[in-house]
Amino acid sequence: VMQGDLAGEHSGIGVAFSIADESGAPQIMVYRVVENSPAEEAGLQYGVQVVGFGKNETELTESVDFNGAFKPFLEGMETGEKFVLKVQRGDEEMPIRLSKEYYVESYVSYRTNETSYAFTGENALTYTEKGKALTCLPDDTAYIRLSQFTGNAAAGFGQVMQQFKKDGKKNLVLDLRENGGGYLEYVQYIAGYFCKNATDKNPLVTVADYGEKKVGYAAMGNVYGEYFAEDSRIVVLADSGTASASECLIGCMVDYGAVDYADICLAERGGVARTYGKGIMQTTFYLDAQKKNFLKLTTAELRWPVSGKSINGRGVLPEDGAVTLTENADGERELESAVALFFP
Repeated sequence: VMQGDLAGEHSGIGVAFSIADESGAPQIMVYRVVENSPAEEAGLQYGVQVVGFGKNETELTESVDFNGAFKPFLEGMETGEKFVLKVQRGDEEMPIRLSKEYYVESYVSYRTNETSYAFTGENALTYTEKGKALTCLPDDTAYIRLSQFTGNAAAGFGQVMQQFKKDGKKNLVLDLRENGGGYLEYVQYIAGYFCKNATDKNPLVTVADYGEKKVGYAAMGNVYGEYFAEDSRIVVLADSGTASASECLIGCMVDYGAVDYADICLAERGGVARTYGKGIMQTTFYLDAQKKNFLKLTTAELRWPVSGKSINGRGVLPEDGAVTLTENADGERELESAVALFFP
């Protein structure tokens, strides 16, 4: 967990790649597509394999060598310069045309079995109907994807929770897969929706242990009852990329009874089911007025707010009572399998 601010501004195409399969053989598989990025706008999807690339469709290099061929090609492309990826899913091949651009990442999206909403635009603040409905969801259940605790995450989360209430939904699937964390103030805001059994208006989110000194960080309000009923069910999806601020949020949800361990679904990664296990706080110290140079130092260990539990170096594990899910390279199919486990 860090203290500070970040706008989510990037330059590139907005993709994370897996460059080797389970046997170690080279591949260029799309592992994550950043929301509101050029790649998302172009229609690039999780799970497809990049098998060729070039400046146009008649000058394609056929290769699955990321470091030796594909990475140098991407680094050689100028911002705004068009190029083509040849991608493959199963036996189907297709061209994807895109370019490196400046963009602002969106960290929140919302889906039901009828519609889908996302944040788009120059600053990732335009809330619009976009994407595919998650048809496997029950009528009374919504899905929220939270990919990091930064940028538009706090404001966006508040907006989709208003949509949740407007739609009359009772249950929620909260997807924290590959959410590597972010800033503590975002956790303080978002956790306020999940402090079910807290008696304080501003219950603790987490406790930072500086050795002899302990500092409690509070949620910015407690609004669980405004959005959820007593019999609402909240399910959390996580994996080994779920870390830091995400684990703080999970700890708050568990300690205040919004979820039980049995409501946490751990997707396997490389045959291992767990969250990352980062329970420390880092503080950013800027070295100049322009904030171009800075240091990030580990300053405290984080503990869950009621139990005092530390997951540092451990994470949330199946032996805690969490449910496990077999890994699927197609993230959408993995999501559908998780929904079927909890809402058969």
